[in-house]
Order: sequence, then C-alpha cells, then structure tokens
Amino acid sequence: MGYNFDICGFQRAATYHSAQDSSLLHKFMHMGKEICIGVLSDGCSGSVDDFHYRPELGAEWLVSEFAKTAKLFYEQGVRKHDLGQKIVLAILNSMLNYQAQYPSSRWLQGKSHQYCEELVATLYGFIADEENLVLITSGDGFFFENNKVKYIPDDGIYPYKLMANSPKNQWEKDLNSCFKISLFPMDKLNIFGIASDGLKDMDRQIEKALKNSNRNPEKISWEITNIPDIPHFHDDITVIMLSVDKI
Repeated sequence: MGYNFDICGFQRAATYHSAQDSSLLHKFMHMGKEICIGVLSDGCSGSVDDFHYRPELGAEWLVSEFAKTAKLFYEQGVRKHDLGQKIVLAILNSMLNYQAQYPSSRWLQGKSHQYCEELVATLYGFIADEENLVLITSGDGFFFENNKVKYIPDDGIYPYKLMANSPKNQWEKDLNSCFKISLFPMDKLNIFGIASDGLKDMDRQIEKALKNSNRNPEKISWEITNIPDIPHFHDDITVIMLSVDKI
C-alpha cells in the first residue's frame, strides 16, 4: 500500500497585536517516497503592552530549525520516537548559539544557561512518511487526528525553558518536562493537523469543519481560520492540515 499526501496551511493575524505566529510547510523525496513536514510556532509577548522584543523572530527561527533538523535526521535513517528526540535535542543545542535579531531583545539568565527572550515561543511540528507521523509539541495549542480535536493546555511551557533551566547532560532525562513526542501509524490516519492556541474554546466548531471537509486540507484550513464564532479581538490563528490518501 502507498500513500498520497497533500498539505496546506492558513494564517489569520491577531486583531490586537502584531502577527507573532510563524509556520513552514515542506515536502521532499527520500528513496522515491514523499515525506511531509509541517511546523508552527506562536511567539509569546506575555503582555499586549510589552513590545520591547520581537517573539515572532524566535518563532520564525524555531520553525526553520525544526524543518532543517527533521529532514537531516530523517535522511540519516532515524525514525519513530528516536527521530522526535533527536530533533528536540538538536534544537535545544542550537539555542545555545542563538543570535538575537532585534536590538532591544534582552538576554536573561536561567538556572543553567542564558536565553534570548525572542525564543519565548511554542513549537508544534510533525514529519510524516508512509509508515508513521511523528508529532512534537511544546506549549499550548491543538492537534487534530482524523475527526478528533485535542487541545493541549500547556500554557507557559516553551522549548527554551528546558535549555535554560537544565544542564545539557540532563536534557534527555528532562525532555518530558517541556516536550511531548507522539507517534501516529499512517494506516490509521485520514487527516491530521496542528494549530496555534488562537482557536481556544472552538473545539466544537473545529470538529464540524473537520467532518464537513471531505478531507480537503485547503478547505479545512480555510474554514477553521475563518470560523464565524471567532471573536473580533483574537490572537493569531495558524492551521496546518495534512490529508492522507491510500493508493
């Protein structure tokens, strides 16, 4: 059995602050098979009045680092949970050498390492092949498995916290404090998605969009980001959907 993948995403900017979400979609071929990567990050300002730093810069860096690292380790033959763990550890290691991109951004001291406040951002990303989809989450947000909507209420948890507050030789042991790595067998999936926390309290409306979409990722992404019940004052909303067609 083989699979066709289709991936699509939409983003709707917040109405009360500058856009701070970032996302990236990527397809590549490996040994004649199509591999899909989808990743998003929600840069968190902490306060609508506190804009001395630019969390969207850290979010953009995180999605780029995820995609680059996921492809690298996949091409090296790493799979399943080990792939998720290697991606996370590589991103944490890269954070140690992060260069601030905005002049006013501050460096703060964690228990073990310094960190740039631009890195105060969530991370939701997956890499999918014909066997499995590996999902990595850190922070609050959503993932969608077929018609099921799962909100992860990990508000205040971010990838940088593990890097900043644990010694490097403890990262692997402490991984679960800031990250969740989940594995989904591809033969059980029809549609899969991730979304930022701007859709909080919209579970019922999201489920309706999933059920009425005919597994069209473009239609689902558009409908979810344009749910009529979304309030006028809302956070950034980013949705990435992957459809899985068995051939």
